[in-house]
Parts: sequence; structure tokens; C-alpha cells
Amino acid sequence: MKLSVYIIAYNESEKIRDALKSVSFADEVVVADSFSTDDTARIAEEHGARVVQIPFEGFGKLRNDAIAACSHDWIFSLDSDERCTEAAQNEISGIINDENSLDAYYIPRRNYFMGRWIRHAGFYPDYRQPQLFRKSALKFKPDAVHERYEVISEKPCGYFKAHISQIPFKNLEELLHKGNRYSTLGAEKLQTAGKHQECSRPWPMDSGQPFPCMC
Repeated sequence: MKLSVYIIAYNESEKIRDALKSVSFADEVVVADSFSTDDTARIAEEHGARVVQIPFEGFGKLRNDAIAACSHDWIFSLDSDERCTEAAQNEISGIINDENSLDAYYIPRRNYFMGRWIRHAGFYPDYRQPQLFRKSALKFKPDAVHERYEVISEKPCGYFKAHISQIPFKNLEELLHKGNRYSTLGAEKLQTAGKHQECSRPWPMDSGQPFPCMC
């Protein structure tokens, strides 16, 4: 079976190259760019990716549009700060070529900060959302951030043994910048829903999700 990979990006010229190299095995790579002002689109095209420009109207809609832009039935989602490992590549290949495979799979992520793998405090295995799935099996809610999703399948979701890597912050400055952006989007999400309360997302000990969010 053929595999599409989509990568969402905005001004990720420092990270997109390594993300693209890690999925060079795919039959198709789609970079969903939101009109970056740096060299993100140029770098993606130089590495053979197909760039589609999608106005940013929230991460949920962005992911749905990226999925729609993919050509093949199996899709692997990778963010620009993530890297597919060789072990994950091998597991992907086995799944998409097995007629008895499930329709959607969670993949554990190893988060790295300033060169070190964060092993504890909810940062591993850090299952975020299904990242390998059949095109018809996953749909996102139109949320600005921390996008909810629906798995459209009668089968349960599977879980990878192999991990991928994530390098979300190169330094403290980027951590603070991303935290500010996500908190603003989160506030807008609550306001749109007519809510005036704290985010209902579970804390790390309840959900295995880290804090601050590493999405």
C-alpha cells in the first residue's frame, strides 16, 4: 500500500528539513504551509514535497484540510518538530501492508529539550492523537488549538511499539513564545464555545500529557 505523509508548518525553516528527511521513504509528502514568510516552502519543495497553502483558521481545520490534500489511503501525520525513527518507519511499513491492520494508531513520542530526552513527568510516552490512520478513519473538530478528533471506525485504535522523536523547543525563548501562542489560542477556543472557565484538558498525571503542552 502507498503512504502519504502530511506535515503542518509555519515559519519552520530551521526544523522542516530534518522532518522531511525522516519521511523520505513515503510515496508522497504534503507540507500544509500557512503562508510562511521564511524559507519553509522553498525547503519543502527542494526535498520533493508538495506544498499546499492553507490559511490558518485553527489547528483542527488545518489538519482536516491537510488530510484532504493527501492522495493515498494510509496517512502518517508528522509535525515539523517531529522526526520519524527507523524503527517507526519499519512498523509503519508492516502495518500498511497487512490486510488485518486496524484503522488508526497512536505512536509514542520521545520529547527532547536542550538535547536531553525527558523521560518522566508525563513527557513519555506522550500519546497525542492517532498519527497513522486510514484517510477515512480520522476527522478533527474545528478547534483553534488542542484539537479534538473523532476516530471513525468500529475497530479499536492500535498502539505502536516504536517511538518517534519530538524536539519542540530549541531554547527557553521558544518555549515561552509557544506557550504564549497556545494560551491565546486556547482562550479564543473557550470564548468561541461560550465558556468562561479553565481549560478542561486533564493534568499530566491523569492523562499522560505533559505540561506545558508539547503539541
